[in-house]
Amino acid sequence: MPVTRIAAAQRYAEIGAGSAAGSTSTSLPVPTADYTYAVAAIGWVGGVDISSDVFNITLGGVGGTPLFATPLHFDSNKSMLWGLIFADPDPATLAATYSSVATELFNRNLFLVAGVWSQVTPLDLGSISDSVVTAVGSGSVTSSGITVPSLNPANRVISAHMVGAGRKITGFNRTRVASAAGFYGGQVILGEARGASSVTSTITHDATTSKWAGFGLNLGPTPVECGMSDTVKLNPSQTFGGGLYRIATPHPDREWIIPPVGSANPLGPGG
Repeated sequence: MPVTRIAAAQRYAEIGAGSAAGSTSTSLPVPTADYTYAVAAIGWVGGVDISSDVFNITLGGVGGTPLFATPLHFDSNKSMLWGLIFADPDPATLAATYSSVATELFNRNLFLVAGVWSQVTPLDLGSISDSVVTAVGSGSVTSSGITVPSLNPANRVISAHMVGAGRKITGFNRTRVASAAGFYGGQVILGEARGASSVTSTITHDATTSKWAGFGLNLGPTPVECGMSDTVKLNPSQTFGGGLYRIATPHPDREWIIPPVGSANPLGPGG
């Protein structure tokens, strides 16, 4: 497969009512592989507006590339979900930090989930946001989800889903990668699925709620190449080879008409 999952991590932390800044962390093992990327999601559940507060994720002390410009706020801005991607991660500490957060009477929940995927070709992180779909709850529902376009059935679609205070996730229609649930309610789940013309990742809630958010990332079509070669025992000896490619998007420059051997066609490759 062009995309392979090779590691995962998850963490939940209960934040004290009087804590305005802090962090939680977990180790993220990363096997050696080419073109590896860590996708991490941070979630927060509390009782006051956090729309202007600061949250971040670092890996080995280094920041990542946001998958979308600003965190997804919901439940009257008391809950938040955000995602970042890290290129070529090393085995290191994955940390979720918060600062300038208003204190309140009750404890809060901080969630951190992550997965690591390996590709056969590098991603363009400068335009990664073009491959991301986000959603935030409005009306109360018993399930919620994200639909992500996927041009090639071999693509990998990664999604993160969150429910807010007093809610849990009871079902998920894709492969679970990591999950973190809070004692006082709230949960974040990170999942994956193989691609299709579109992929819908859905969670089921333990009760009807509008306290949910989610995002989905299509890792994009990647070429797949395999090949072979051999020698024909002639005098002099000759070699031949061949290759098979899957192309992300058909393009006229890649379409050739191969004439039969012995035919005369100046527009195609000979033989």
